[in-house]
Amino acid sequence: MHACIGEKVVPDYFPGFMEKFVTRKVWREQKWPLRKVFIKPADVHKRFDGFATHGTHGTYSKKKRGPFWCSEIVTFTDEWRYYVADGRLLCAHWYMGRSADLPEPPPAPPLSVEFPADWCGTVDLGTLPDGRLELVEAHPPFAVGWYGDDEAEFAEFTIKGWKWLKKRYCKNPVTIRDKIIPQTEEGPNELR
Repeated sequence: MHACIGEKVVPDYFPGFMEKFVTRKVWREQKWPLRKVFIKPADVHKRFDGFATHGTHGTYSKKKRGPFWCSEIVTFTDEWRYYVADGRLLCAHWYMGRSADLPEPPPAPPLSVEFPADWCGTVDLGTLPDGRLELVEAHPPFAVGWYGDDEAEFAEFTIKGWKWLKKRYCKNPVTIRDKIIPQTEEGPNELR
């Protein structure tokens, strides 16, 4: 995505409009934490997959540089992904948890959130052992899995998400065509 839009997209895993669903401690660190935490990169999406650290200077601390998003380690019993486009909740689908062995996954808990009217992306929420709903993380509408089976929902989310990304990030869009088709004085040199 970064190459396509021509700039780095800084993650906002915990947007303000989801604040009421964040009850665990969440913070940013510049240095590798020397305690057990869940950690993700804070400067760019997918620089490395988030994981629970061991609280030591282990292998990762020598390879990973800050900044990081850190959070207390919690247990989610079930998790759902909520798909939002243009500030409207389109659908939600279960994707992980103790209910994996059930014939039908549990329906997503109702979500009372006033999403910004121009926001597109996903919010992942999980239930804690005491039944509370907690934000796992939020993402813009790229590099997110689709857990539904309704093709129309997927198409709507993908189209609206792409339009949102272009509007929000593509000040000077770089196309894939610009990157792979060499230019000559006469114009594009089409690949054959």
